Amino acid sequence: MKILLATLITIVGIYFIYSKVNSTQKRDKKSKMSIEIEEIDGVSHGDHWGAMFGFVDNIEAKVEPTFEDLEKKMVLPSNVVVYQADYGMVSHKALVKENKLITAFPMLSRTKSILFKINKIVEWRVTDGLEAHIVGAGKDTFSLGFFATDYAEHKKSYQKGDFSEVELSAFAYVVEKSNLENESSSNSEVNVSFAPEFCGYFPSSQLDTEFDYDFIGDVLSLQYFEYQGEKFALFDVQLIQDEDLNFLVPMAVNVKNMRDSDIKVGDKIAGAFWLQGKIKEK
Repeated sequence: MKILLATLITIVGIYFIYSKVNSTQKRDKKSKMSIEIEEIDGVSHGDHWGAMFGFVDNIEAKVEPTFEDLEKKMVLPSNVVVYQADYGMVSHKALVKENKLITAFPMLSRTKSILFKINKIVEWRVTDGLEAHIVGAGKDTFSLGFFATDYAEHKKSYQKGDFSEVELSAFAYVVEKSNLENESSSNSEVNVSFAPEFCGYFPSSQLDTEFDYDFIGDVLSLQYFEYQGEKFALFDVQLIQDEDLNFLVPMAVNVKNMRDSDIKVGDKIAGAFWLQGKIKEK
């Protein structure tokens, strides 16, 4: 999963110019349209568990014992039972129907709220539409999509569209220090100059799904925590640095997946992450 930073820098600049202009031009039109719902195949939480335990061959052996910690939280009208296990900064969530496990995934407790305009829902056919990615615009301006950790419970709320305040967080697959000036100048094909404070993200070129992101961002805070015998770094990462569009996301990464062990507050980092979110409870 090698990060091609030079490519990232070029594409992310084009992506943000396009997404900001395109979102502004289509804002009024979108608000009058019904929510588009699409179904997709070929998605799973395999890589997400890899982000939790490091990308090793025995991921199942690490995940399965945690099922014993799951506690029943609620039963949905569809007879789907929601289970959850809490481990401090991380929780596991599972959906079960007719005593059959439908899905299980990790969630990060630390979140950042943002006003989000819902334009499209991409449901997972493999879990009978109980999971989905939500596509739209952060602050009704910049393009964004996230995995909805609460879609099974709040499907009707998401399908109403319009604006919702959502809580976002991320798990990183890989993180390393970034040096924009050196990376851009070392590639003869990149003829673009970026300010040292530049931050950005765009759909990953290294992963199979368009809902994972490559990024360059600034570390605003850093702490460490333990989870299931694994050590994690928890960053607040600035992904857009703009007076009006200030955008940061809490991001956790297994230290096994950090290519630089001496990252500190104030550093610029790069990598790839999985963005998740949920509707903020009122």
